[in-house]
Amino acid sequence: MKRQLNENAALERAAKVADTLELLYPTQYSATLHETATRDSYRETLAQYRTAVADSEAAQKHTSSPFVYKEQAAVSLLIPDKAPVRGGVEILVHGRGFASGLTCVFDEVATPAQYLSEDLLACVAPASSKSGPVPLTLKARDLAVAAAPFTYVDDVEITATAPKAGPLAGGTLIRVMGSGFENTTWLGCRFGGLLTAASYVNEEELRCATPPASRRSRVPVEITIDGAHFASAADARFDFVDAPSVDAFAPSLGPDRGRKRVKVVGRRFSRTTVCALDGVIVTTTVLSSTLSSWCAAPISSTVRRCGAASVPPWWRRRTSMGVP
Repeated sequence: MKRQLNENAALERAAKVADTLELLYPTQYSATLHETATRDSYRETLAQYRTAVADSEAAQKHTSSPFVYKEQAAVSLLIPDKAPVRGGVEILVHGRGFASGLTCVFDEVATPAQYLSEDLLACVAPASSKSGPVPLTLKARDLAVAAAPFTYVDDVEITATAPKAGPLAGGTLIRVMGSGFENTTWLGCRFGGLLTAASYVNEEELRCATPPASRRSRVPVEITIDGAHFASAADARFDFVDAPSVDAFAPSLGPDRGRKRVKVVGRRFSRTTVCALDGVIVTTTVLSSTLSSWCAAPISSTVRRCGAASVPPWWRRRTSMGVP
């Protein structure tokens, strides 16, 4: 009788364990395990319970993901850090901790960021309604992760360039007139594919010297304020030509008042060749590339002569004839 009571008590405990397993693991052990608990001994049920717990823990370890710490995103450099208000300029964003899926927000205008590496992104600056500083913010969804200052500038335009031609040797000083010029470290002029540094005069004028050229050609004159994007104009052109030379001119003397027309004979004259007396350009009419040129020379109390870099030995005053 007592043995029977002990067996019944063991079965009841086994049934309770089975109910617990059914509650914890309803899919795997709900029906089968309950029937086994009411039928088998407490020891077998407990063994199955331990097996179920072990299988469950193994499954949890298999499906778990490790927790990864990521570096906080930060921007260290923008190239360029300026763009014209018309937009369309690609900006390289240097920094650290970048991930794919980020968005560049210029002030309040968002544009997708191209993920290049954990240290580099690229995004295109959109158009802006006004010039001035704005924040460039990197966002992941709607959360700001990093930011840096950015500046919109007025569109760069070229209105005129002078002079229009110069010798192949280079060194001709060019004045570039326009608007929107900025005094930056990347300021430069480009003559065809030849890039030179530019000097900032003011927002409407730059100056740059022509580089040497290998052959006679007409090339576009362009300017840049960021080293990457160039502004041009239809009439901004420069002719690389052979330097002119003078063989003779007449008359060699004139009155000390009024104007005197001087005939100059030489070689390699072009439509852009001019006479300069003591560095002052005077009105010039080119008649032929090899025969003659007319200089309307202003006469003062000092007698002056019009000549060239290669001059006859009888010239004694500072005179020149060339392509300024």
